Amino acid sequence: MTILVAEDDEILRELLVSLFERHGFEVLAAATGNEAIHLLEQHPAIELVISDYYMPDGDGGDVLEFVRRRDPKRPVFIMITGQTDLDVSAETPGINEFLVKPFSVRELVNIVRGYLAPHASL
Repeated sequence: MTILVAEDDEILRELLVSLFERHGFEVLAAATGNEAIHLLEQHPAIELVISDYYMPDGDGGDVLEFVRRRDPKRPVFIMITGQTDLDVSAETPGINEFLVKPFSVRELVNIVRGYLAPHASL
């Protein structure tokens, strides 16, 4: 199972990559929205995308739009910072899950498993 993590904060990005690798996932990582889109083009086997909303050089909205054009059923999770960014949810249809930073990594792993479980035994 392959996950793409798009996050401009290097520490959080590395934490998420490490977390998912420890749980048996293959993980690709991007620091910008455009880098995430490039990885999605190069690796069509990516099954789930976790993206920060606010990033330089293409944001989570751009990543979401790219995914929805290519594969409307691929799960996309968007990370937002604090309650003040919740207006993103009203303005951006097609997001499967919103993750408000800080979030529980245990809960995140369980949510990811819930989305990917119908496609493979974890």
